Amino acid sequence: MQGLNYRFRGRVLFGTEWRYGSLIQSGGQCWIVQPGGKNETRITAVEPRSIGLGTGFYDRNGKEIFENDILMLNSGKAVHVRLVSNGIGFQMLYVNTREVNPLSVIFDEYGSNNAKVVGNSMKIRDPKGVG
Repeated sequence: MQGLNYRFRGRVLFGTEWRYGSLIQSGGQCWIVQPGGKNETRITAVEPRSIGLGTGFYDRNGKEIFENDILMLNSGKAVHVRLVSNGIGFQMLYVNTREVNPLSVIFDEYGSNNAKVVGNSMKIRDPKGVG
């Protein structure tokens, strides 16, 4: 039986780079763990408020979508991706409105070509793949 494969993202403490991998949290601190080659593991301290869980969806450019990302839809609407409070799915919260829909709606109805990651709720643009 194959287990769940969670992927997290966090911004390096005192830096602008992002790390992707497994998450360790302890005493208010967070680290992203990335496997390396030949039994090497990279562990990096990250900003706790920057942590986002991967949604399993990708935008029209093939960029992975994470919790707290901001997406621009083809309709011109911006949406904030957030984890549903019961932890079983993701929602799109339309920016500057109160409208909320499951994230899967844009992918089930319109396909991945309908959205593009343009930033995240930390107001820091990801240097890899925005554009």
